[in-house]
Amino acid sequence: MTQGRGYCLPMVGSDGQFVTLDRGGRMTRSLSHPYLDHSCLPLLRRWIREHLPAVDDLVFRAEVVCTELVANAVDHVGGGGDVRIRPTPGGWLIEVDDTDPEGVLTPGRSRLGSNRGRGLTLISAFASWGVRRTRDGKTVWAVIDIAE
Repeated sequence: MTQGRGYCLPMVGSDGQFVTLDRGGRMTRSLSHPYLDHSCLPLLRRWIREHLPAVDDLVFRAEVVCTELVANAVDHVGGGGDVRIRPTPGGWLIEVDDTDPEGVLTPGRSRLGSNRGRGLTLISAFASWGVRRTRDGKTVWAVIDIAE
């Protein structure tokens, strides 16, 4: 599969995680993991700490973005989807699938109460993000750039 300026050739490693070769032949790790509820968040944060490069505050930003995207899917849709984390040219992509094709994401607002609704605003501070509608629901994605 061609992606941007580099080539990503996904393969499954012996540990079940994806191994990606970039154009320079460097191996990096990608994650694809199902989630049902908030119990997966410590595992996702640990994976991020172990596999993302310690560049600037990348690990912190990725932990916040991933946690917020999965928590939103669990809180607003009820859980049950997949989260993917993979390198892109110049950054990292985090994607969270859910089963709600109609859900509207509005930064700063939540249908769950006035003490909620700050997650997407926080994500916006660390990443560009968007929504891709699918046949079975939607994918909320965020790209965290690595400063060059």
